[in-house]
Amino acid sequence: MILQMDKDLTLEEMGVVATMINLPVADYATAEYLAELSTDSVEKINRILASLMEKGYVLSIEGKYAVNKEKIPQMARRQ
Repeated sequence: MILQMDKDLTLEEMGVVATMINLPVADYATAEYLAELSTDSVEKINRILASLMEKGYVLSIEGKYAVNKEKIPQMARRQ
């Protein structure tokens, strides 16, 4: 799935959201687990997740992060 997201997202933020949407194991996951999926540090993933939460793309639930499913319809599919 290729998503067109808000222009206010950085490329790193788009990458984290796209990963969480496209890999079921990456949605409702800890920052530590998301860092294991990439070459980025836990600290960097935490910064990205904090920004995504501020922008409404990600929710924090009991120490795990999940994509805000209400935001997905606003992301248009590109053909």
